[in-house]
Amino acid sequence: MIDTKSISDASIPMNEPSDPRAFTVEVDPSPDTLPAEDSSTEGRGKKQRESLRIDAAAYRALKKPDTDWATTINHTEVRGQRWRADFLYRDREKYFEMLSAINRGEQNGPTWEHSELQTYELRKHLVEVIGEMLNMTGRQIEQAIARATNIDGQKFGQRLELLVFCTCAYVVHRDETDYAKNRHYHPNRDENDKLFEKVAETLELAEFRIENVCRMFDQTFTKELPPVKFDDRKPNWKPNSHPNKRVVDSVSKGVQEGHRWKGGI
Repeated sequence: MIDTKSISDASIPMNEPSDPRAFTVEVDPSPDTLPAEDSSTEGRGKKQRESLRIDAAAYRALKKPDTDWATTINHTEVRGQRWRADFLYRDREKYFEMLSAINRGEQNGPTWEHSELQTYELRKHLVEVIGEMLNMTGRQIEQAIARATNIDGQKFGQRLELLVFCTCAYVVHRDETDYAKNRHYHPNRDENDKLFEKVAETLELAEFRIENVCRMFDQTFTKELPPVKFDDRKPNWKPNSHPNKRVVDSVSKGVQEGHRWKGGI
């Protein structure tokens, strides 16, 4: 019988393994039991809050709606899908439609609606439609949008199509560019642009109503153009409502007549 304890090799240290590639992984022993999960209501609420981690500082910077709709929410992707019963809307598409409206600034939650913005958008789209019918340029349409969206509808008391048509006539009649200098439409003229007359007939606008509105615009419209995009001061925006600006009493060199602002618009 061979005694293995008596066998030794001087070339192999007794405190190291004979195979240099042999090693022992040092790991922490796994606990026999896991910590008990807090199943109380307070514990679950704390866990949900920690998982959300809402950056409050980022939300405080959101002071205005995204009226340019830079973020697209494709609510059609969830068409036919349903939430569970405790959601605001069980229909997922309806819920994301609401988020899209909030994103555009049209409403704030399920009940409040931004009526001023909706009025602006309605008039803007109508100016674009009638402006295309009248073959107006992009610059003319922008000017018509700026003026048509600044009229108080309650005081105006006429059809919206009449308001937009007369606004377009006001803009084109005063346009002195090469494209429009021969196009005119005004009740004081014996001959008017044929296309304006055709569109007025298509929209069923009475001639005497067009005359009354055009004369009213001649008296109320200022030379200063209102903002083209949506503005909180619309309707009834006035030139002297500009913040941090004052009217210059005397006409400076190179400044056109009308309202003159120090520092520009």
